[in-house]
Amino acid sequence: MATTSGYQAGVETNATQLSYGVEVTWGTAPAIQFQAIRYTSETLALNKTRNRPAEINSTREASQGVTTQQVAQGSINYAFSWQTYDDFISCVLQADWQASVPIASIAGDITITTGTNVLSSTLGTKFTAILAGTWIRLFGFTNSVNNGLFYVTTKTDNSHLVLSGNPSAFVTETPSGTAAQVRYGNIRNSNAFRSLWIQQQFSPSLFLEYAGSYVSRWTMTGGIGNFPTGAFDIIAKSEASAVSNASTGAVLAATTGRVFDPVAGWMTATFNEVAVAAAIEQFSLTVENTGAAGEFAMGSAGLAGMLGGMLTVTGSFRAYFKDFTLYTNFANETSGRLAFQIRDNLGNAYIITILNAIMLINVDAGGPNVPVYATVNLEGGPAAGGGTIMVDRLPVT
Repeated sequence: MATTSGYQAGVETNATQLSYGVEVTWGTAPAIQFQAIRYTSETLALNKTRNRPAEINSTREASQGVTTQQVAQGSINYAFSWQTYDDFISCVLQADWQASVPIASIAGDITITTGTNVLSSTLGTKFTAILAGTWIRLFGFTNSVNNGLFYVTTKTDNSHLVLSGNPSAFVTETPSGTAAQVRYGNIRNSNAFRSLWIQQQFSPSLFLEYAGSYVSRWTMTGGIGNFPTGAFDIIAKSEASAVSNASTGAVLAATTGRVFDPVAGWMTATFNEVAVAAAIEQFSLTVENTGAAGEFAMGSAGLAGMLGGMLTVTGSFRAYFKDFTLYTNFANETSGRLAFQIRDNLGNAYIITILNAIMLINVDAGGPNVPVYATVNLEGGPAAGGGTIMVDRLPVT
């Protein structure tokens, strides 16, 4: 079929692509294939501050303005999907994801034991890479209650893990052959500076480049009637136009999995690995490098450096009020691990844990014929031994 040309006044958003590479040197394009991402909108732009001197003159004309400061920044807005934004999460947490390798039983060497809630192996180094205080996924067991997401309460040694999360339901079992499978992998905040080189492609010869992009804030909101959405706020060293792709080779295609949903995609919220009994209507999370900012210097159009800021974690959820369980935690200022578990349609799961959360609760009767809500505001603090937030990434296969 013949096509008509010359019908567009300019570029349309459907033809654009946002991609990135993880930088080795701040502000220098990495020599790698860039990764395209999915997004709903973006506001990345170079903002200039212009000022006029208040000079006294007889012409009745304002003096010529000059640029006194400029910064490239904005937000990348998203609908949350599996492994699409892992590098952005890594940058805001300033840490690397734990390298994870699938663990499979060999000749039936993995056993789960009821009562003691121990996952064990006859191989002494089976669970070397798994860390205490993280979540794991088990599958391949005949008894369905042994399959699922569990918290590693204690790592006795490299072949014995004490689990919680739903341990009372365990049935002692040793699957045969390679049936039993374990998955793990997490990240928690640290202080290793990480940045991205981000580019916006408008056509094969039209690009805007954002060198030295620092993720200053990550937000996520979810609730009934909507999928989890949010934004990554970016501060960049500079914005520059280009006529060629900065990627070394073709840009890698963006992920294609479904976005997470609030029905099957919402698994549970837990406090110290016990499910929150109240039905939750909505939740939100903000991870911010508070005080993150560019360092400016005279004579330079770009930033001279970057201040990393101090990591703070806040959030909230709203639940139907039914008893004083949550309120008692608030009144007693009980702190603990508050975790949100979400998954995609295939079962790939993230568990986002505020490691030392304090709950601040308001119980509201808002008017006639409406539910009584408990609105819970969350304050994250450093846990014993360090760490404010942890994200576990648990694939279904």
